[in-house]
Amino acid sequence: MIRRILALVKKEFLHLKGDWWLPAFMLFGGALELLAIGWATSRPISNLPLMIWDMDRTAASRNLVISLENTGVFALTEPAKSMETIENLMDRGEINAAVIIPHGFSNEIEIIGGHPVLQVILNGAESIPAREALRAVEGVVRSLDEKITINQLGIDPETIAGYTNEEFTHMAVAVAVLSGAADTGLGIFAAARALGLDFIPVVTEQYDLIIPEKYEKWENIQTLLAIIRSDEFKRRVVDLGGYHTEKTGAWVV
Repeated sequence: MIRRILALVKKEFLHLKGDWWLPAFMLFGGALELLAIGWATSRPISNLPLMIWDMDRTAASRNLVISLENTGVFALTEPAKSMETIENLMDRGEINAAVIIPHGFSNEIEIIGGHPVLQVILNGAESIPAREALRAVEGVVRSLDEKITINQLGIDPETIAGYTNEEFTHMAVAVAVLSGAADTGLGIFAAARALGLDFIPVVTEQYDLIIPEKYEKWENIQTLLAIIRSDEFKRRVVDLGGYHTEKTGAWVV
């Protein structure tokens, strides 16, 4: 058996020696493929179809829509007029994300202690565009949160050195503080805790997972609910720091 294997190996080496262009072509083709993959995956995603359902129709909601468009990630479609429109286009794969601005959005922004809420719906069938869309929306919302907090505290942004400097993740903010590039920044407790930084709580945010009623009984949805309701999941979330799980998994009709 060993002799047969050695004979086959010797035969292959003799073949490669006679056709030297074959291994050269294989190496060149492999390197070219790696370069192509690296180029394709490093390019920023843009022009993701985004549908907006603006039920508030105020200056604040229009500014939010403009901010989403200015990210360069989205290509806005015709505005939605109902949830049915969003669901139909999402099911057909014609939009990657939808943002619903509810009635009273601007009022909640103006009220001290108000809780402005946005509903974001993502097409989970395409995970990479969905993740990029979520990252872009979170960036806009984070910037909006900062502006609301600054206004409610009665602070003039012009008096804050570096107010216009923005980071795209909470951990990036924490790294900037740790490195001395900034003295302070708005971020979550988990990021501050991970890098051993001081943390002063300013506001508590609540996030809701919106599930269309027709998908409630789907096996995947039930599996998701079972996981987030489990004690193990809640324990891990609490261990991150800064999160509360009293309402995690609660079904709100």
